[in-house]
Amino acid sequence: MKSVMPTWTERYLDRIGMNVEAPSLDYLTRLIRARLSALAFENISKMYYFRRYAANGWYIPDAATHAEHMHTLDFGGLCHSGNGHFRNLLAMLGFDCYNVAVGESRVPEKNGHLGTIVRLDGRQLYVDVAVGIPTDSPVDIVGEGHFDVCGSRAHLYPDALDPSVYHMDTDTGGSHERWIMNPEYPVTLAAVDGEIVLSNTPGRVFTSILCCKMWQPERRRILTLINRSLSIHHADGRVEKRKLGTIAEIEDVLRSEYGMPRLPVREAVEVLRQFGVDVLAGTPHREMQGRA
Repeated sequence: MKSVMPTWTERYLDRIGMNVEAPSLDYLTRLIRARLSALAFENISKMYYFRRYAANGWYIPDAATHAEHMHTLDFGGLCHSGNGHFRNLLAMLGFDCYNVAVGESRVPEKNGHLGTIVRLDGRQLYVDVAVGIPTDSPVDIVGEGHFDVCGSRAHLYPDALDPSVYHMDTDTGGSHERWIMNPEYPVTLAAVDGEIVLSNTPGRVFTSILCCKMWQPERRRILTLINRSLSIHHADGRVEKRKLGTIAEIEDVLRSEYGMPRLPVREAVEVLRQFGVDVLAGTPHREMQGRA
């Protein structure tokens, strides 16, 4: 472990309420849960950076900007920024880790989602803090792995013909998807730049909706906001649903239920309007997962 951490690492740890410790399975699990309970999986930050692309020249911020915007704007990000920089944090803390691409293609660079592999104590663990169904603990991918968060389930298992490839089947209340990943094939953000660019074009999942999803383990629930529809999934199976009528009501929910008053909702709504999306008109039928 490095003796002196860069400022962004300290800012990141401060935002999620964690200290520096030696790498261990227990520490990794606590880091995952702290990250999930402190920040949301949201595309409000995506709209914010899209609007500034001409000036900045990038869609995904560097680690320092990402950590600072966790504090000043309550940004958690989607998979590229969320999992990309969580991996960077783990690496700075001394974990042996790398990102992997997850999606429908057997060509990793063509997959839209980004997860993380951590090698620890002779085990290969899958970690995902920026997706519709997060891993609330490291998932051992030797053989088969399962994770279940408030009724949303995922099953990770090797391909019958090619054991180097793993499938991930997800079930979010009736919406099913099957993804592919190669856990031995590291990717960088630069390697999936083509997918990042595509994800910022009209008609993609996260240029078609306003979304903000957050796991709240202390309250045993998951909050999901898609456009003006709020769903609260409880661990006991109960689901509360609300329709919000105004942008001010959306802001109030993000402040009161999520504890995130600094998210620039109105700016995100304006960018989505440029994409032809009226956030208050209704909710798309497709389920929001992790795909960019």
